[in-house]
Amino acid sequence: MADKKKPYDVVLVEEYGDAADRKAKFYNVGVAFERDEGGMSVIIPEGISVTGRLSILPRKDKPEAP
Repeated sequence: MADKKKPYDVVLVEEYGDAADRKAKFYNVGVAFERDEGGMSVIIPEGISVTGRLSILPRKDKPEAP
């Protein structure tokens, strides 16, 4: 059985600010998984429409709810 790989977050990057003080906001819009054959599969849920720059980032561990 193949190792279950950790998923990645697919985020929409929105840049703002002037040239001297450039910042970015990241909005999670989906999830990506590595494929055994190489490459990645990306899942964007129904109802989400995106345009612009997307990034695929390793997921950060989130604290569990109490």
